[in-house]
Amino acid sequence: MIIILLFTMLSLIIGIIIWPMALKHRTALCPPLFPLKISSFKPVWKQTDWFTPKGYKLSLMSAALICFGVLPGVIFWLNRWIGIS
Repeated sequence: MIIILLFTMLSLIIGIIIWPMALKHRTALCPPLFPLKISSFKPVWKQTDWFTPKGYKLSLMSAALICFGVLPGVIFWLNRWIGIS
């Protein structure tokens, strides 16, 4: 179980490291990062016009790694704290 937790933490950290690399490949259509507006958010698969092809691949990979790192970690800690089986 500890190996799975370490693997998910590693994927979360790698996803967070890759995200700024994807932001370097933004196009002019990408909204500004600050101030954040909820109305300007799109799902990751609809952000193809915001990035160059390389930036879109990095963005998609980063989102997948972050999700893969967060979800099993949340399940693990909920299982330990609350006792969900």
